[in-house]
Amino acid sequence: MMKPSEFDQLTKSVWSPYLENDLGFSFEDGAFFREMPDGTRHVILLDFDVRKAKTFRIIIGFNSAIISPGISPVEAGVFGVRYLDESGFCDVPKNLSCFNQDSARASLVKTLPVVKDVVTPWFEDHQTVPAIAELVEESHPFIKGRLLLQANRRDEARRYFLQHEKYLRAQPQTDVVSQGLQVTTELLSLCG
Repeated sequence: MMKPSEFDQLTKSVWSPYLENDLGFSFEDGAFFREMPDGTRHVILLDFDVRKAKTFRIIIGFNSAIISPGISPVEAGVFGVRYLDESGFCDVPKNLSCFNQDSARASLVKTLPVVKDVVTPWFEDHQTVPAIAELVEESHPFIKGRLLLQANRRDEARRYFLQHEKYLRAQPQTDVVSQGLQVTTELLSLCG
C-alpha cells in the first residue's frame, strides 16, 4: 500500500517536469497550482484516498485569494470542478489505480498526456476572472458573485449576492451566519 508522501513524491517525479518546469505550477500536499496575475489560481488536485490507499482521483478547477484571502492554495478548495481520467474530462470522479508504486506510476504516466492535451488548453481558455466566474457552479452564489464583482459585472454579482443572502437568512442564526450576512451586505453595497 502506498503512503500519501510516497504518492506525492511519485507524482512530482512524473508530472513536475511538465507542470512545474514548463508551465510554472507549484506543488504542495497533493495539489499543483498556478497563480494567475488577476488573483485566481489554476488547480490540479490529486485526491489520494488515504483510507484505502489504493486509488486516487484527479480534480481540475480553480480557487482564488479573492475568495479566500490568507488561505493557502491547497486549503482554499476548488470550484469550477472538472474530473479527469485517462481519456479526458469526465462527468463523475474516476478512481485511478495506485495500490503500489508500479500501478501509481502507470496511472500517472497514462494521464499526463491528457493533462497536456486537454487540461492545459482548457486552462489557457480560462485565465481571467470573468472566464473563471462563468465556470463557478450555480450552487456557489457567494463565490460566483465575488468573482463577478471583481470583474466589474455588478448587476450579475448583485443577483448572486442576493441569492446567497436569502440562503443565509434561512439558516439558524449563529455567529458565523451573522458574519456571513454582514460580509454579504457589504458586498451588495459595492454592487450599486
